[in-house]
Amino acid sequence: MKGRLKQRQQDILKMLITSTVPLNIDTLKEKLGKSERTIRYDINELKEVCGTCGVSIKYKTKTGFYIPTEQKTRCSQLFDEETGSDEPEVAGNTDEMRIRELYFYFLVRKRDTIAEQIAGDFYFSRSTLIRMIGKFNEKFEGMIHLTSYRTGGYELRGDEFAIRHVGMEYLAECFKGSYTPEDWYLFMPETAKSSIDLNTLMIISNQIKKINARYNVWLSNSSFINLLSYCIIRTLRLRRFRELAGSSGESGEVSYSGYAADLLKVPDYVKASESVRELEYMRKILSENEILVSDRRIDEESLRGSIQKIMDNLAERHE
Repeated sequence: MKGRLKQRQQDILKMLITSTVPLNIDTLKEKLGKSERTIRYDINELKEVCGTCGVSIKYKTKTGFYIPTEQKTRCSQLFDEETGSDEPEVAGNTDEMRIRELYFYFLVRKRDTIAEQIAGDFYFSRSTLIRMIGKFNEKFEGMIHLTSYRTGGYELRGDEFAIRHVGMEYLAECFKGSYTPEDWYLFMPETAKSSIDLNTLMIISNQIKKINARYNVWLSNSSFINLLSYCIIRTLRLRRFRELAGSSGESGEVSYSGYAADLLKVPDYVKASESVRELEYMRKILSENEILVSDRRIDEESLRGSIQKIMDNLAERHE
């Protein structure tokens, strides 16, 4: 197989190997910046080359192209031979990619899900799924875990802040080096895109910027990305689990003011109660990112008055 694939075809093959969901033409066009005609030509070439090595690239109507799970290991080996890689980079990263996709899959599900449905949604065999659930739980060392019920279903459990924090880190890694909502949305995991759209992402980003301007807060790019990522994950959780918003474990709904409290209103159409717990979570995120803010807003009216007094004083001196 070595030397038979163009760089672009290698890129497509790598995406098919590492993706846990089928990839449609539109997704491949966005990621590669090529026309539909070019993408289809490359896939046909890949099918022919991979077919001679016993690997199939299949297509599911209205969903996209995928490589069967049981063939991915073999395909990863072929990819490494083709690219001349000394280490099985693609095969080595596949489990980590699957863990990330499992996280986002369960992040927004309200009910436990049986193994057969999960395996079908991810194109896993049942044995692969059970292995990946074991790796998932091992990776997070009990901090968060996929719990099995007597019904045979699985659910994401653990400390709520830990659940959100993992998602924040995953998204921040996806967003690294990107600066626009369009780019952020493009690089989001496919399982997350099913629960949030580009417009919502833009709203969250713009509202954070407005609050920063109100409090005269200037953030580094990495701090902004982390804060944005946390607000996205928090939004996903609260839109699916409204009870999380008010269950502070203490006094229920309370009223706060200040920078952290205002961030709890992002986006403004998520009707989340301002609870002791929610405020504590937000303050932890700010502290971790060394975002130290006075809770006093800029009083625009007073600021304009002060500026006018300065201008008047300067004018008097020149008279």
